[in-house]
Amino acid sequence: MKKHLAVLCGVYYPSPSPTGLCTKRYLSLLSDDYEIDVICISSADTPVQAEEDGVRIYALLGKRMQKERHGGTLTRAAAHAIGAAQMKTAVLGNLAWFREQALTQLKEIHGKRPVDAVFSVCSPFAAHCAAMEFKREYASVRWCAYTVDPYAADGRIRPLFYGKERLAAFECGVCANADVLLLSEEVYAEREDLRGCNQDCRGLPYLLPELSAGAPAEQAFSKEFINCVYAGRFYPKLRDPELMLQAFRAVSTPNIRLHLYSAGCEDTVKKYAAQDHRIVLHAPVSHEEIVEIYKSADFLINVENNTPEFLPSKLFEYIAACRPIVSFGSGQSRKLLAAHPAALHISGAEEAEKYLHKFLETNCGVLIDADEIERRYERYGRNGIRRILADALA
Repeated sequence: MKKHLAVLCGVYYPSPSPTGLCTKRYLSLLSDDYEIDVICISSADTPVQAEEDGVRIYALLGKRMQKERHGGTLTRAAAHAIGAAQMKTAVLGNLAWFREQALTQLKEIHGKRPVDAVFSVCSPFAAHCAAMEFKREYASVRWCAYTVDPYAADGRIRPLFYGKERLAAFECGVCANADVLLLSEEVYAEREDLRGCNQDCRGLPYLLPELSAGAPAEQAFSKEFINCVYAGRFYPKLRDPELMLQAFRAVSTPNIRLHLYSAGCEDTVKKYAAQDHRIVLHAPVSHEEIVEIYKSADFLINVENNTPEFLPSKLFEYIAACRPIVSFGSGQSRKLLAAHPAALHISGAEEAEKYLHKFLETNCGVLIDADEIERRYERYGRNGIRRILADALA
Protein backbone atom coordinates (compact mmCIF):
# COMPACT_ATOMS: atom_id res chain seq x y z
CA MET A 1 0.00 0.00 0.00
CA LYS A 2 1.19 3.51 -0.80
CA LYS A 3 2.19 5.82 2.02
CA HIS A 4 -0.01 8.85 2.69
CA LEU A 5 1.49 12.30 2.06
CA ALA A 6 -0.20 15.60 2.92
CA VAL A 7 1.09 18.75 1.23
CA LEU A 8 0.57 22.31 2.49
CA CYS A 9 1.35 25.01 -0.06
CA GLY A 10 0.21 28.30 -1.60
CA VAL A 11 -1.78 28.91 -4.79
CA TYR A 12 -1.90 25.49 -6.43
CA TYR A 13 -5.38 25.05 -7.93
CA PRO A 14 -7.06 25.69 -10.28
CA SER A 15 -4.43 28.11 -11.67
CA PRO A 16 -1.09 27.60 -9.90
CA SER A 17 1.34 30.35 -8.99
CA PRO A 18 5.07 29.84 -9.82
CA THR A 19 5.50 28.25 -6.37
CA GLY A 20 2.43 26.11 -7.01
CA LEU A 21 3.91 24.91 -10.29
CA CYS A 22 7.16 24.16 -8.48
CA THR A 23 5.24 22.05 -5.94
CA LYS A 24 3.24 20.28 -8.65
CA ARG A 25 6.42 19.20 -10.44
CA TYR A 26 7.93 17.79 -7.26
CA LEU A 27 4.74 15.87 -6.51
CA SER A 28 4.87 14.29 -9.97
CA LEU A 29 8.04 12.55 -8.77
CA LEU A 30 6.30 11.15 -5.67
CA SER A 31 2.99 9.92 -7.10
CA ASP A 32 4.19 6.33 -7.57
CA ASP A 33 5.01 5.95 -3.88
CA TYR A 34 2.46 8.17 -2.13
CA GLU A 35 -1.26 8.78 -1.97
CA ILE A 36 -1.26 12.57 -2.00
CA ASP A 37 -3.59 15.20 -0.52
CA VAL A 38 -2.83 18.86 -1.26
CA ILE A 39 -4.10 21.66 0.99
CA CYS A 40 -3.61 24.97 -0.76
CA ILE A 41 -4.95 28.46 -1.44
CA SER A 42 -7.65 28.60 -4.08
CA SER A 43 -7.05 30.79 -7.13
CA ALA A 44 -10.79 30.65 -7.81
CA ASP A 45 -13.32 32.95 -6.18
CA THR A 46 -14.46 30.23 -3.79
CA PRO A 47 -13.00 27.22 -1.96
CA VAL A 48 -12.72 24.15 -4.20
CA GLN A 49 -12.34 20.40 -3.67
CA ALA A 50 -11.12 18.47 -6.69
CA GLU A 51 -8.92 15.67 -7.94
CA GLU A 52 -6.21 16.16 -10.54
CA ASP A 53 -3.73 13.55 -11.79
CA GLY A 54 -4.66 11.29 -8.88
CA VAL A 55 -4.02 14.03 -6.30
CA ARG A 56 -6.86 15.09 -3.98
CA ILE A 57 -6.96 18.88 -3.68
CA TYR A 58 -8.48 21.03 -0.94
CA ALA A 59 -8.20 24.63 -2.21
CA LEU A 60 -9.12 26.94 0.67
CA LEU A 61 -10.04 30.61 0.71
CA GLY A 62 -10.39 32.94 3.67
CA LYS A 63 -13.62 34.90 4.10
CA ARG A 64 -11.85 38.24 3.64
CA MET A 65 -10.29 37.07 0.37
CA GLN A 66 -13.67 35.81 -0.86
CA LYS A 67 -15.19 39.23 -0.23
CA GLU A 68 -12.27 40.95 -1.94
CA ARG A 69 -12.63 38.76 -5.03
CA HIS A 70 -16.36 38.84 -5.66
CA GLY A 71 -18.10 41.22 -3.28
CA GLY A 72 -19.64 44.56 -4.23
CA THR A 73 -17.44 47.59 -4.90
CA LEU A 74 -17.51 48.84 -1.30
CA THR A 75 -17.13 45.33 0.10
CA ARG A 76 -14.09 44.64 -2.07
CA ALA A 77 -12.51 47.94 -1.10
CA ALA A 78 -13.07 47.31 2.61
CA ALA A 79 -11.74 43.74 2.39
CA HIS A 80 -8.65 44.97 0.54
CA ALA A 81 -8.04 47.65 3.18
CA ILE A 82 -8.30 45.06 5.95
CA GLY A 83 -5.81 42.81 4.13
CA ALA A 84 -3.38 45.71 3.72
CA ALA A 85 -3.68 46.48 7.45
CA GLN A 86 -3.08 42.83 8.35
CA MET A 87 0.17 42.85 6.39
CA LYS A 88 1.37 45.64 8.69
CA THR A 89 0.01 44.28 11.98
CA ALA A 90 0.04 40.45 11.88
CA VAL A 91 3.18 38.30 11.82
CA LEU A 92 1.73 36.14 9.04
CA GLY A 93 0.22 39.13 7.29
CA ASN A 94 -3.04 38.68 5.40
CA LEU A 95 -2.54 34.89 5.19
CA ALA A 96 -2.82 34.14 8.90
CA TRP A 97 -6.21 32.54 8.13
CA PHE A 98 -4.47 29.84 6.08
CA ARG A 99 -2.62 28.47 9.11
CA GLU A 100 -5.90 27.85 10.93
CA GLN A 101 -7.87 26.48 7.98
CA ALA A 102 -5.01 24.33 6.70
CA LEU A 103 -4.44 22.83 10.16
CA THR A 104 -8.15 22.02 10.53
CA GLN A 105 -8.25 20.40 7.08
CA LEU A 106 -5.05 18.45 7.75
CA LYS A 107 -6.47 17.02 10.99
CA GLU A 108 -9.65 16.02 9.18
CA ILE A 109 -7.65 14.20 6.49
CA HIS A 110 -5.50 12.51 9.14
CA GLY A 111 -8.63 11.35 10.97
CA LYS A 112 -9.94 9.57 7.87
CA ARG A 113 -6.63 7.93 6.99
CA PRO A 114 -3.46 8.52 9.04
CA VAL A 115 -0.87 10.68 7.33
CA ASP A 116 2.68 9.27 7.15
CA ALA A 117 4.40 12.53 6.16
CA VAL A 118 3.67 16.24 5.77
CA PHE A 119 5.42 18.33 3.11
CA SER A 120 5.00 22.08 3.62
CA VAL A 121 6.11 24.61 1.02
CA CYS A 122 6.90 28.25 1.69
CA SER A 123 5.64 30.59 0.45
CA PRO A 124 3.31 31.12 2.22
CA PHE A 125 5.05 30.85 5.56
CA ALA A 126 1.66 30.03 7.08
CA ALA A 127 2.05 26.56 5.50
CA HIS A 128 5.12 25.89 7.66
CA CYS A 129 3.30 27.22 10.74
CA ALA A 130 0.32 24.92 10.21
CA ALA A 131 2.65 21.94 9.70
CA MET A 132 4.52 22.80 12.91
CA GLU A 133 1.28 22.87 14.91
CA PHE A 134 0.27 19.51 13.44
CA LYS A 135 3.69 18.02 14.22
CA ARG A 136 3.40 19.10 17.86
CA GLU A 137 0.17 17.15 18.20
CA TYR A 138 1.18 14.14 16.06
CA ALA A 139 4.87 13.73 16.80
CA SER A 140 5.23 10.42 14.92
CA VAL A 141 4.28 12.00 11.57
CA ARG A 142 7.35 13.04 9.60
CA TRP A 143 7.47 16.71 8.65
CA CYS A 144 9.59 17.92 5.74
CA ALA A 145 9.59 21.70 5.27
CA TYR A 146 10.69 23.17 1.94
CA THR A 147 11.47 26.88 1.64
CA VAL A 148 11.57 28.07 -1.94
CA ASP A 149 10.78 31.73 -1.12
CA PRO A 150 12.15 32.88 2.26
CA TYR A 151 9.82 34.71 4.60
CA ALA A 152 12.39 37.19 5.91
CA ALA A 153 13.55 38.86 2.71
CA ASP A 154 14.48 42.32 1.49
CA GLY A 155 11.65 44.17 -0.21
CA ARG A 156 8.92 42.21 1.53
CA ILE A 157 6.26 44.10 3.49
CA ARG A 158 6.86 43.37 7.17
CA PRO A 159 4.61 43.89 10.20
CA LEU A 160 5.27 46.88 12.43
CA PHE A 161 8.04 46.37 14.98
CA TYR A 162 9.41 43.41 12.97
CA GLY A 163 12.70 44.24 11.33
CA LYS A 164 14.31 41.72 9.02
CA GLU A 165 16.44 40.21 11.81
CA ARG A 166 13.45 39.65 14.11
CA LEU A 167 11.41 38.14 11.29
CA ALA A 168 14.35 35.90 10.35
CA ALA A 169 14.57 34.69 13.95
CA PHE A 170 10.85 33.84 13.87
CA GLU A 171 11.33 32.02 10.55
CA CYS A 172 14.26 30.01 11.90
CA GLY A 173 12.37 29.18 15.09
CA VAL A 174 9.60 27.52 13.09
CA CYS A 175 11.87 25.73 10.60
CA ALA A 176 13.99 24.31 13.42
CA ASN A 177 11.08 22.02 14.37
CA ALA A 178 10.93 20.19 11.02
CA ASP A 179 12.41 16.68 10.80
CA VAL A 180 14.07 17.76 7.54
CA LEU A 181 14.47 21.27 6.17
CA LEU A 182 14.90 21.60 2.42
CA LEU A 183 16.00 24.93 0.95
CA SER A 184 16.12 25.97 -2.67
CA GLU A 185 19.69 26.29 -3.91
CA GLU A 186 19.45 30.09 -3.79
CA VAL A 187 18.18 30.18 -0.21
CA TYR A 188 20.73 27.56 0.83
CA ALA A 189 23.55 29.71 -0.56
CA GLU A 190 22.33 33.05 0.81
CA ARG A 191 20.69 32.30 4.17
CA GLU A 192 23.29 30.98 6.60
CA ASP A 193 20.83 31.38 9.49
CA LEU A 194 18.30 29.04 7.87
CA ARG A 195 21.02 26.54 6.94
CA GLY A 196 22.10 26.39 10.55
CA CYS A 197 18.73 26.40 12.31
CA ASN A 198 17.90 22.74 11.57
CA GLN A 199 20.17 19.76 12.22
CA ASP A 200 19.05 18.12 8.97
CA CYS A 201 19.09 20.86 6.34
CA ARG A 202 19.63 20.09 2.65
CA GLY A 203 19.67 21.99 -0.62
CA LEU A 204 17.07 21.06 -3.23
CA PRO A 205 17.67 21.85 -6.91
CA TYR A 206 14.75 23.07 -8.97
CA LEU A 207 13.16 20.48 -11.22
CA LEU A 208 13.63 21.43 -14.88
CA PRO A 209 10.19 21.45 -16.57
CA GLU A 210 9.43 19.03 -19.35
CA LEU A 211 11.24 20.23 -22.46
CA SER A 212 9.04 21.76 -25.15
CA ALA A 213 11.37 22.09 -28.11
CA GLY A 214 8.84 21.42 -30.86
CA ALA A 215 7.08 23.87 -33.13
CA PRO A 216 3.70 25.28 -31.99
CA ALA A 217 0.45 23.93 -33.37
CA GLU A 218 -0.28 27.46 -34.58
CA GLN A 219 2.10 30.43 -34.77
CA ALA A 220 1.22 33.15 -32.27
CA PHE A 221 3.21 35.85 -34.11
CA SER A 222 4.03 36.96 -37.62
CA LYS A 223 7.37 35.58 -38.78
CA GLU A 224 8.06 38.92 -40.47
CA PHE A 225 9.34 40.08 -37.10
CA ILE A 226 11.95 39.08 -34.55
CA ASN A 227 9.57 38.16 -31.73
CA CYS A 228 10.76 38.47 -28.13
CA VAL A 229 8.51 37.34 -25.27
CA TYR A 230 8.42 38.23 -21.60
CA ALA A 231 5.84 36.50 -19.38
CA GLY A 232 5.47 37.20 -15.69
CA ARG A 233 4.92 39.84 -13.04
CA PHE A 234 6.89 43.03 -12.45
CA TYR A 235 7.46 44.64 -9.04
CA PRO A 236 8.86 48.17 -8.52
CA LYS A 237 11.64 47.08 -6.16
CA LEU A 238 11.90 43.33 -6.69
CA ARG A 239 11.65 42.99 -10.49
CA ASP A 240 11.83 46.36 -12.26
CA PRO A 241 11.28 46.33 -16.08
CA GLU A 242 12.90 49.73 -16.76
CA LEU A 243 16.32 48.50 -17.96
CA MET A 244 14.74 45.97 -20.29
CA LEU A 245 12.32 48.50 -21.76
CA GLN A 246 15.05 51.09 -22.23
CA ALA A 247 17.26 48.54 -23.98
CA PHE A 248 14.60 47.45 -26.46
CA ARG A 249 13.59 51.00 -27.19
CA ALA A 250 17.23 51.83 -27.98
CA VAL A 251 17.73 48.87 -30.40
CA SER A 252 17.64 50.17 -33.96
CA THR A 253 16.26 46.98 -35.53
CA PRO A 254 12.88 48.05 -37.03
CA ASN A 255 11.35 44.58 -37.29
CA ILE A 256 11.81 43.63 -33.63
CA ARG A 257 8.76 43.09 -31.41
CA LEU A 258 8.82 42.81 -27.62
CA HIS A 259 5.65 40.99 -26.53
CA LEU A 260 4.79 41.52 -22.86
CA TYR A 261 2.45 39.06 -21.14
CA SER A 262 2.91 40.85 -17.86
CA ALA A 263 1.26 42.31 -14.80
CA GLY A 264 2.55 44.93 -12.39
CA CYS A 265 4.39 48.26 -12.99
CA GLU A 266 1.60 49.11 -15.44
CA ASP A 267 2.40 52.84 -15.55
CA THR A 268 6.02 52.18 -16.57
CA VAL A 269 5.09 49.52 -19.12
CA LYS A 270 2.34 51.63 -20.72
CA LYS A 271 4.63 54.65 -20.93
CA TYR A 272 7.23 52.79 -22.96
CA ALA A 273 4.63 51.02 -25.11
CA ALA A 274 3.11 54.42 -25.99
CA GLN A 275 6.54 55.65 -27.09
CA ASP A 276 7.48 52.64 -29.22
CA HIS A 277 5.07 50.56 -31.32
CA ARG A 278 7.57 47.67 -31.21
CA ILE A 279 6.62 47.07 -27.55
CA VAL A 280 3.35 45.11 -27.69
CA LEU A 281 1.14 44.57 -24.63
CA HIS A 282 -0.91 41.39 -24.21
CA ALA A 283 -3.26 40.22 -21.49
CA PRO A 284 -1.76 37.61 -19.13
CA VAL A 285 -2.61 34.05 -20.16
CA SER A 286 -2.64 30.65 -18.46
CA HIS A 287 0.51 28.60 -17.95
CA GLU A 288 -0.60 26.10 -20.60
CA GLU A 289 -1.11 28.90 -23.15
CA ILE A 290 2.20 30.61 -22.42
CA VAL A 291 4.13 27.37 -22.95
CA GLU A 292 2.71 27.29 -26.50
CA ILE A 293 3.51 30.97 -26.99
CA TYR A 294 7.14 30.29 -26.03
CA LYS A 295 7.33 27.98 -29.03
CA SER A 296 6.44 30.86 -31.36
CA ALA A 297 9.06 33.17 -29.86
CA ASP A 298 12.48 33.82 -31.34
CA PHE A 299 13.80 34.99 -27.94
CA LEU A 300 12.63 34.70 -24.34
CA ILE A 301 13.25 37.71 -22.11
CA ASN A 302 14.00 37.46 -18.39
CA VAL A 303 14.05 40.21 -15.74
CA GLU A 304 15.90 39.13 -12.62
CA ASN A 305 14.79 39.44 -9.04
CA ASN A 306 16.84 42.01 -7.11
CA THR A 307 17.20 39.64 -4.16
CA PRO A 308 19.57 36.72 -4.72
CA GLU A 309 17.76 34.26 -2.43
CA PHE A 310 14.64 34.08 -4.62
CA LEU A 311 14.43 31.17 -7.05
CA PRO A 312 14.61 32.26 -10.73
CA SER A 313 11.82 29.84 -11.66
CA LYS A 314 10.90 31.75 -14.82
CA LEU A 315 14.40 31.14 -16.13
CA PHE A 316 13.93 27.37 -15.87
CA GLU A 317 10.71 27.68 -17.86
CA TYR A 318 12.69 29.48 -20.55
CA ILE A 319 15.52 26.93 -20.55
CA ALA A 320 12.99 24.14 -21.05
CA ALA A 321 11.53 25.99 -24.06
CA CYS A 322 14.83 25.51 -25.97
CA ARG A 323 14.92 29.10 -27.24
CA PRO A 324 17.64 31.78 -26.98
CA ILE A 325 17.39 33.84 -23.78
CA VAL A 326 18.18 37.46 -22.92
CA SER A 327 18.29 38.22 -19.19
CA PHE A 328 18.37 41.68 -17.60
CA GLY A 329 19.56 42.35 -14.06
CA SER A 330 22.48 42.54 -11.68
CA GLY A 331 23.67 38.96 -12.12
CA GLN A 332 21.38 36.47 -10.34
CA SER A 333 20.96 34.44 -13.54
CA ARG A 334 24.54 34.60 -14.77
CA LYS A 335 25.66 31.30 -13.23
CA LEU A 336 22.58 29.41 -14.43
CA LEU A 337 22.84 30.82 -17.96
CA ALA A 338 26.56 30.05 -18.22
CA ALA A 339 25.61 26.51 -19.26
CA HIS A 340 23.08 27.68 -21.86
CA PRO A 341 24.23 27.51 -25.50
CA ALA A 342 22.47 30.73 -26.59
CA ALA A 343 22.03 33.24 -23.78
CA LEU A 344 22.97 36.86 -23.14
CA HIS A 345 23.08 38.56 -19.75
CA ILE A 346 22.77 42.35 -19.59
CA SER A 347 23.42 44.24 -16.36
CA GLY A 348 23.34 47.84 -17.61
CA ALA A 349 22.62 50.23 -20.46
CA GLU A 350 26.20 50.08 -21.73
CA GLU A 351 26.08 46.29 -22.13
CA ALA A 352 22.69 46.55 -23.81
CA GLU A 353 23.95 49.04 -26.36
CA LYS A 354 27.05 46.98 -27.06
CA TYR A 355 25.65 43.44 -27.26
CA LEU A 356 21.84 43.27 -27.60
CA HIS A 357 21.46 44.15 -31.29
CA LYS A 358 24.20 41.74 -32.40
CA PHE A 359 22.83 38.90 -30.24
CA LEU A 360 19.33 39.29 -31.66
CA GLU A 361 20.54 39.37 -35.25
CA THR A 362 22.91 36.41 -34.80
CA ASN A 363 20.55 34.08 -32.92
CA CYS A 364 17.22 34.79 -34.60
CA GLY A 365 15.62 31.49 -35.62
CA VAL A 366 17.98 29.37 -33.51
CA LEU A 367 16.43 26.29 -31.90
CA ILE A 368 18.42 24.51 -29.22
CA ASP A 369 18.63 20.74 -29.22
CA ALA A 370 16.67 19.24 -26.31
CA ASP A 371 19.31 16.57 -25.70
CA GLU A 372 21.88 19.33 -25.29
CA ILE A 373 19.72 21.08 -22.69
CA GLU A 374 19.26 17.83 -20.75
CA ARG A 375 23.01 17.19 -20.82
CA ARG A 376 23.95 20.70 -19.73
CA TYR A 377 21.31 20.86 -17.00
CA GLU A 378 21.53 17.26 -15.78
CA ARG A 379 21.70 18.51 -12.18
CA TYR A 380 18.07 19.59 -12.49
CA GLY A 381 16.83 16.30 -13.94
CA ARG A 382 14.19 14.04 -12.43
CA ASN A 383 16.24 11.14 -11.07
CA GLY A 384 18.51 13.01 -8.68
CA ILE A 385 15.75 15.22 -7.31
CA ARG A 386 13.44 12.23 -6.84
CA ARG A 387 16.10 10.64 -4.62
CA ILE A 388 16.45 13.80 -2.52
CA LEU A 389 12.70 14.07 -1.97
CA ALA A 390 12.21 10.37 -1.26
CA ASP A 391 14.98 10.39 1.34
CA ALA A 392 13.69 13.58 3.01
CA LEU A 393 10.18 12.15 3.38
CA ALA A 394 11.12 8.60 4.33
